[in-house]
Amino acid sequence: MPHALQLTAARSFHGTGDLSGMSFDVSYEYSFSRRLDLTNGLTTTIHAGKDNKTQFIISEPNQPDKIFETPDQSLLRYTTAGIQLTSVLNFNFIALPKHKIRLGCGPVLRYESSSTPKAWGYTFIPAENPLPEYTFNEYGGLHQLSVGYNLGLSYLFQISSHYQMGVKANFQNDTNGSVITNLGLVIGRYMQF
Repeated sequence: MPHALQLTAARSFHGTGDLSGMSFDVSYEYSFSRRLDLTNGLTTTIHAGKDNKTQFIISEPNQPDKIFETPDQSLLRYTTAGIQLTSVLNFNFIALPKHKIRLGCGPVLRYESSSTPKAWGYTFIPAENPLPEYTFNEYGGLHQLSVGYNLGLSYLFQISSHYQMGVKANFQNDTNGSVITNLGLVIGRYMQF
């Protein structure tokens, strides 16, 4: 079986899905046999989000339970980005000459930087200030190095004697609690050394 250099671009979600973003991966697939291969890769991710409090209820004597809309451009925004090394052992449970469907799992070593605070307060009193005010009580580690695991399902098919294409879905978690899911497209170039 030929080995392959693969590029993957994926739609990605961090945490419970509230941070959406992208991931890009460069990997090398080494085939041991028709059923078993190892994929080692370098992946980068970036996810962004905002505080979704677009309404705030204020009780005032002359305006009980009035709902004020906060300006969207004034809400708290944050970004989480990371780079990681992955090594995934794949089992091709369907291994035809031009098609393979496989399950894979393996370790992840991830470096992550995040501007997301762990705890913050939110105040919005339009009579005093037309913009919301945030109070930050606790920040997490800005830079984190963690280890974790990756589980994935992928389908690859040979489009020519030199190239393959496919789709890949994977889930990962690590000791920093960075739960990331990806769904992406793969293009690969067969290599012979």
